[in-house]
Amino acid sequence: MKTGGLGLGLGLGLKKNQPQEEPEIQINDGMLIEDIDNSVARDIISVFEKNQAASNAPPLEDAAFIESSLKLIQEETKAQIFGPLMSVAHQIDSGISTVNDFKTELSKSQADLLNAPHARNPPTQFITRSVDRLQSKSIEISQILSAYTAKFQAFESIQQQNPIGKILKSEHHALIRVASKVAQVRSRYEALRNEMLQKLPTNILTKFEESMDSSEQASTSDIIETNYQSYITEKKNKFDKWREEIDLFGESTAPPPAQTTKFSLGAKPALGGSKLSTSK
Repeated sequence: MKTGGLGLGLGLGLKKNQPQEEPEIQINDGMLIEDIDNSVARDIISVFEKNQAASNAPPLEDAAFIESSLKLIQEETKAQIFGPLMSVAHQIDSGISTVNDFKTELSKSQADLLNAPHARNPPTQFITRSVDRLQSKSIEISQILSAYTAKFQAFESIQQQNPIGKILKSEHHALIRVASKVAQVRSRYEALRNEMLQKLPTNILTKFEESMDSSEQASTSDIIETNYQSYITEKKNKFDKWREEIDLFGESTAPPPAQTTKFSLGAKPALGGSKLSTSK
């Protein structure tokens, strides 16, 4: 009996020593400051005075310097990341343009091959157009060489005495050699294309057009620019919404914007002790 009484007494003592939770205080818009508990009213007045002091305080001397530094960091970061990315995008666009040029030439050549009555009945439209293009290129190169030859003939008497004339003459011969190399490369290109056209299947253009339709596809650089601007706009809108929903105590009721880096600016609560819930 004594043992049971002792246990009962200890149990009652422990219950008395347990800390009791503070009651939750309800506040609504229709209440006056006199209707609120003194401790909570003092906290509200303190927050109001701090907000007034912060709004009336003069701007910091280094605020402009800090803001300009942040803008400079942002611009340099964008240049370091966005610049090389746009360079790669332009290279991709240039490659797509080159592929389109070859696709057009291949389409014309295949059309000539398909429309020809027979490959053994020359001259076909493909051969005729290729010869015309080579003749036009040959005439153009001949005109350029004639212009350079006429230009250098005027200084024929000075070339023996002037070292610059010798240099120009050597460059003239170098241009002639380069022109002949270009003609050889062009001939090899035409021969290789003719050989490929004979080996390629007739449906290759259809498959290629289905895999890449560049006429309707936006350029890679434009896609990157659009996505980057959308990202900046969305991030700014989220932050503005988060700032607009800040209540009287300096806390935002909206979820904070998602952080894409490891750096975080956490908001500190204005009141540390009381539990407040605002109901309208």
